[in-house]
Amino acid sequence: MNRKIFALVLLVGGILFWVFWKSPTSTDHSAGDRDGSGSGQSSKAGGGDEVTGAEGASESATPEPPRFAAGAIDEFHKHYGDPSRRPVDDLDLLYSLFYLYVSNFKNPDDIPTEGNQAIYRALSGQNPDNIVFIRKDFSFVNDEGEILDRWGKPLYFHFYHPKSPGIISGGEDGQLWTEDDVKFGQ
Repeated sequence: MNRKIFALVLLVGGILFWVFWKSPTSTDHSAGDRDGSGSGQSSKAGGGDEVTGAEGASESATPEPPRFAAGAIDEFHKHYGDPSRRPVDDLDLLYSLFYLYVSNFKNPDDIPTEGNQAIYRALSGQNPDNIVFIRKDFSFVNDEGEILDRWGKPLYFHFYHPKSPGIISGGEDGQLWTEDDVKFGQ
């Protein structure tokens, strides 16, 4: 009986290991091995859109987001700024996207806390693994590279903890620190 239980536990553990650790879409975040080939070479090409992998197959230079994040990224792009939803829902979506970013990058130096532009740069793919959380077709960004609220004004980010920003929209009047401000987080 004990052998059967042990064998079952071993089997389930092996399956879980295979599914979550060795899945083909998982990302190896070890330094110097960004392409997952074990070669120690980065897959980032100098200005090119494609690079050649170890077997000579062409692959995209911009990695896909982690499998667990893909649905949330799609939801963010589909619903951010949707007039049928509440303004606070936009901030909730952005906060969730930032949290996915933080959970993907464990090094505190990889977490942007310098404000709106730094957060947008990191979420748009200017991060150690070049993972895009905010796609190029996202329309709520101004020419200065700031994430905008649904009224076209830059959001304000403040951090009490590097992994947990407070996000504030100036609301319909566009002015921060007034009664119609929309707040989410700390």
